[in-house]
Amino acid sequence: MTKHSLDTPLQERMAVAAAEMADDMADFGAHLETTLNNIAYRPNYHIESGYEHGMWWVEVVHERHDAITGAWGQGRGGKRWITREMSMSDVVRTVFGAFVAYEEHEVREFFRYAGQQVFGPHQNIHALAIWLRERKGEDL
Repeated sequence: MTKHSLDTPLQERMAVAAAEMADDMADFGAHLETTLNNIAYRPNYHIESGYEHGMWWVEVVHERHDAITGAWGQGRGGKRWITREMSMSDVVRTVFGAFVAYEEHEVREFFRYAGQQVFGPHQNIHALAIWLRERKGEDL
């Protein structure tokens, strides 16, 4: 970090500080990408990353058949936000958690009982609550 005299104009001090912050962010981004490139999982999975709103993000992407339509396509796990304050160990744990959450989502989509997606992640909870109230105590 550069020290400035208070005699240095404010705009100049701000420009230098912004340049230093940009360099720091670029260094963090490069370190993040190196870390992400060292993470491996099963075939047909990868991690996408990007930078938005002043933060990095990571997302699990899986090439697979859709649970409902059977069409081949991508499943996406949702963005997980990475802040500058996180260590690379935190990043690895965050990506691990993203894979765990994605896999649970997939299990919920593909698991069937009596031909029905009973634990589906996209269930309308309000409709389910009404249905349960109406069928209370009834066995299959």
